[in-house]
Parts: sequence; structure tokens; C-alpha cells
Amino acid sequence: KIKYKVTISCMTYNQSKYITDTMNGFTMQQTSFPFVCTIVDDASTDGEQDVIRKYVEENFDFSEASVAFQKETDYANITYAQHKTNKNCYFAVLYLKENHYSQRKDKSPYLREWRDGVEYMAFCEGDDYWIAPDKLEKQVHFLDKNEEYGMCFTANKRLDEDRGITIIDRKTEGDVNFDKLIKGNLIATLTTIFRQEIYNLYIKEINPILKNWLLGDYPLWLFIAYNSKIYCNSDITAVYRI
Repeated sequence: KIKYKVTISCMTYNQSKYITDTMNGFTMQQTSFPFVCTIVDDASTDGEQDVIRKYVEENFDFSEASVAFQKETDYANITYAQHKTNKNCYFAVLYLKENHYSQRKDKSPYLREWRDGVEYMAFCEGDDYWIAPDKLEKQVHFLDKNEEYGMCFTANKRLDEDRGITIIDRKTEGDVNFDKLIKGNLIATLTTIFRQEIYNLYIKEINPILKNWLLGDYPLWLFIAYNSKIYCNSDITAVYRI
């Protein structure tokens, strides 16, 4: 079994116009370790699943000697493969048969195969994308060298396509503590990477309390800041679509 260093969670629905940028941001990552991108399409109706299938077929290795497989379950059609040229990049794509968001059904149990034993996690939804090929490498290197830190994040751009405006969310290099973070969320989800052991603790202790409280990932950042240190890197690594 491949021992991934990082698992990337990409939840997406009806983002057929944007998902190619997202996948390009994953496959461009130049790392010294294996990482797996779990892309979960929540039964899109705009053709997004076809866009993902075509991208994977064109860019990933499905030869007889490859590690690729495809299987069908009661909840999804699943494709797993290694990138043709970026040998550290793996995709696990789940094409869900029914929309889970509308039914408030949890998708995370489907991803245990690619999360168990993985050291770090990162998030990037299907309408956002990474632009720095060294994003993961730099962040993992920092966390490997600094065990007291539970997470690091970076600066980013915000893209308003309707108005043709790009805004740079500059960040100050250095630590971000709980007292600073409680005053307002300054962390963009798509720029983060964090230790899975802290995430698992959050899921166990806090998630049951907040399951009907739709606040995005802000409570997770607060939990990480309360239990460890968070570092901000001022590099611009990603684009958030408004």
C-alpha cells in the first residue's frame, strides 16, 4: 500500500467550468513525497463528472502495469490512478450517485481508505485552485521541522470574474494565535495544511456539537489554534473564486 504524506480533500458540485483549474493545481505540485487527491463530485447536473472523467483519462496511467482501478459501490463510481508524469500524484475520484448535501449525508466515511495513516490534510473546493507548484512541499517541510505547529497557511488571491477584478489577500509572515483568530477568520481554507491527528480530535470532540452550525472551517481553525500553534507564510499560493 502506498504511504501518502498528504491527502487533499476536494468537494465539488456543479463546477464544471472551474474544476479543470482545480485539478491542474493538484497535478502541478512538485513534492518529495506521495500525495493523494480525493475528489468527491456530489452528483453534479452540469456535466462536471464528464469533465473530471476526461481529465483523468487523458492525464493518468491506466496501463496494465499501473495501480489504477475502477469500482462501483452502492453510493458511487470510484476511479483511482497515478498521474502519468507526476509520479507522486494520485487521484481518487468518487462520482456520487445521489446528492449528499441535500440529504445532509456525511461523505467523509467514503474517504477513509485514503486518509488512514496519512500525516497531513489539505482542502481545496472545486471552484478554487492552487497556483504555486511548491505549495505542498514548503508547507510539509515547515510542519515536519516544527512539531509544535498544527497548521500553516498562506496568502492568496480572490478572483471576481463577473467584475474582472483580482484582489490580493496579503498576509503577514509569522504566528497566528487563538486570541488573534477569535477576533475574525483571516485564514482562507484553500491555503491551509494541517496535521490529521488534530483534525481527527476535532471530529471526535467538537464536530458532534457543531454539526448543524454552518460556519465553514472557522471552528476547526480555532480548535487548532487552541491546541497548537499556527504559522502564516506570506507566499501567494492559491486563488479563491468569489
